[in-house]
Amino acid sequence: MTYPDLTPPPSPPPPAGESRYEVTGHPGWTGAALLAGGLVGALVIVWRFAMLLTAAPSTRPARDDGSVSGMAGGVGAMSFFLIAYGVTMLRRPVRARLSDTEIVIEGHLSRRTIPWSKVAQLRRDKQGTLFGVEKTDVLVLADENGKELGRLAGNFRNFHELVSEVERRSEAARGAPTYNRDAELARRKARQLRQRRWLLAGCTFLLAMGLAATGWGFYEWRTQRRLAAEGVEAQATLDRHYLKSVTGWIEFTLTDPATGKTVKRSAMMDRNAWEKLRGQKQVTVRYLPSDPETNVVVGEDKWAGSPLLMVVLGLGLSALFGLALLFTAIGYDVDIKDGKVRFRRYDEVDDALEPAKPPPPKLFAMGPAGYVPPPYSPPYGGYAPYPPGYSAPPVYGPPAPYGAPPYAPPPQYPMPPQAPTPQAPQTPPPLPPGSSQQG
Repeated sequence: MTYPDLTPPPSPPPPAGESRYEVTGHPGWTGAALLAGGLVGALVIVWRFAMLLTAAPSTRPARDDGSVSGMAGGVGAMSFFLIAYGVTMLRRPVRARLSDTEIVIEGHLSRRTIPWSKVAQLRRDKQGTLFGVEKTDVLVLADENGKELGRLAGNFRNFHELVSEVERRSEAARGAPTYNRDAELARRKARQLRQRRWLLAGCTFLLAMGLAATGWGFYEWRTQRRLAAEGVEAQATLDRHYLKSVTGWIEFTLTDPATGKTVKRSAMMDRNAWEKLRGQKQVTVRYLPSDPETNVVVGEDKWAGSPLLMVVLGLGLSALFGLALLFTAIGYDVDIKDGKVRFRRYDEVDDALEPAKPPPPKLFAMGPAGYVPPPYSPPYGGYAPYPPGYSAPPVYGPPAPYGAPPYAPPPQYPMPPQAPTPQAPQTPPPLPPGSSQQG
């Protein structure tokens, strides 16, 4: 019985003295899908705008409350983001060709040729993805002034071999080492310390914002409770009824009957409440007699949400950035290496690359994952032991990479010497009657 050969066709070998490396996965398809989605969204926005321009005045939709405009703006921003990110992915390197004189870094929409004579420095760095947390290795090629000529990310197959070959070829072309480990570690340490200072400033600012949001939410919540318990209602004069963009606003003048104190204020209104005030001369206002400046218009957007939500959000932000500020102040950072979360000091740097991922298992491999057949050492005249859990006949000869192995007869082994089997003495048959035995 013959089996079909499932061996993939071999790729054409590179020219003599040239090496080729390619990335894993299919970033081109991902970039094309993102670009197509962004273009579709942009076309929808353009079509909507064209329909509004060409429509007759009587058929144009009435001025909306901002939801349609907001949706259009959101679709436009998302389309721009998808187009930009799709083009960025299509420009990322997907192939690297190394020859004796140059390295060619190719993307779907980019191509860069860098002679080895221009590569004076090599930098090992880390870069993060847009939606990922773990950082990947990056090899940066720079000239004598430190200007970046190109970079190779860790998503290349056999990235460790690629880094080693780039270092070897660039050093051979210039006659001097292009990767200075001590200088590189010092550069990365200085950069991490600068990042620590910026992170301290950022965490301090965000902690202050969280505390301010907590205080403001608590103040608004207390004011709301006082207005509900101690406030009184009065009629204020409606001075102005207008729109800002698509939001309704009013201006009113409140006079306290007890003290005669006058308060003027502008308020942003809910759309339905604002429409009800169209053409009105007065508006109902609830205020504190002890402090007329503290007031609220019935239907004002000020109380659209509970201030306690702002208190909860402020406390959460304060706790998060306060913890980050504490770790940064004592000199520790949270890092992910080899898929594990670890705490490291800002002055700890290394240039070790991430461990290479194991190759995928072969098809039609006999035995469980990781099983290695033992060498052929059968007992007297027996067969090689089967793999554990399998009852297939043993394989003789070198195994084929795919498909069934060619049949080879088992070798013949000499049998061990055996002692002769003793035989019983034989008696002659009796003579027939009338015959005599002659000696």
